[in-house]
Amino acid sequence: MDSKAIIKHNFSRHARRYDSYSLIQNRVGTALLDVTPDRGIRRILDVGCGTGTFTHALAQRFERARITAVDICPAMIK
Repeated sequence: MDSKAIIKHNFSRHARRYDSYSLIQNRVGTALLDVTPDRGIRRILDVGCGTGTFTHALAQRFERARITAVDICPAMIK
């Protein structure tokens, strides 16, 4: 199994519990939002969106932006 398949497999196994362990990801996402200017953002690509917590925060902050969220693991997006 290659490394990409291993990552996908491991995240799939733990997707339901991911949010309870993603404290650092939430802190980094919040810090990024704090330094991102509000003006002129019309399109956002959220790579590695996980369960969508940060995607939701982006949608609330940038209501007019078109957001595309992708993740290697379909179970995370569910």
